[in-house]
Amino acid sequence: MLYHVSSLPHLIGESCQRRVQFLLDFVLSFAYTLYNATLCRVQNFDGSTVVGMTNLFSFAPALADSLSVGAGAVCGALCRHHIGKYAAEQFSKDPRLKPFSVWHTAVINVFGSFMLGGVMGTPILHKHTIPESSYAASARVKSHHQRIPVSGLTPRMKLLIGAGFCGSFTTFSTFSVDVVNMIGRGEVLRATTYAMANNVGGILAAAAGMMLAKRIHRL
Repeated sequence: MLYHVSSLPHLIGESCQRRVQFLLDFVLSFAYTLYNATLCRVQNFDGSTVVGMTNLFSFAPALADSLSVGAGAVCGALCRHHIGKYAAEQFSKDPRLKPFSVWHTAVINVFGSFMLGGVMGTPILHKHTIPESSYAASARVKSHHQRIPVSGLTPRMKLLIGAGFCGSFTTFSTFSVDVVNMIGRGEVLRATTYAMANNVGGILAAAAGMMLAKRIHRL
C-alpha cells in the first residue's frame, strides 16, 4: 500500500477506514496502470532504448468504444428502472393487476431481444463505405453477395445499442429470481408460463427483429 489511513481520526470506524483504504489503493493502482500503459520503448539507431509517452490518440478507439458501451448501458438501465417503477405503481393502485406484477420484466426482455435482433441483423456500415452512386457500375459486375451496404450501423453504434443499451435494458437475473419466487410460493404453472414467455418469446422476438432488419436493408 502506498498510503495508509491509520492516521485518520478515531471517530471513523475501522470498517470505514478499510473502505477508504481500498478506494485509495484502487485509484492509485488504476493511475499506475494507466501510466504504464502510456509508456513505450523507442529503439535508437545505436540499439539503446528510451522510454517515452505513446501517442494518446492510439487509445482513442478503445476509449470511444468504452464510452459508447457505457452511455448505452446507462440509458438502458435507467429505462428499465423507470419502467419497473411505473409498473409497480400501477400494480399497487389496482389489485386486479397483481397477478401480472412481474410480467413487465418479460415484456422488457422480449422487446430488448427484438431490438438486439434488429441490431445484429443490420449490416455494418464502415466509415469508408462507398456511396451507391459511385460504385453502382462496378457492383453490377460483382456477385450480389459482395454488394457493399449503403445503410446500416457503424460498429460503434452497434456497441452502443447492442452491448450497451440492450445489455442493460434486459435482465436475466431478475427473471430468474422471479421464477424462483413463484416456485417457492407453489405457483409452478405461473412460473412455467412466465419462463416460457421470457425464453421462447425472447427467441422469437430476436428472430423477428433480425428478419425485419434484413428485409429493410434487403440482405
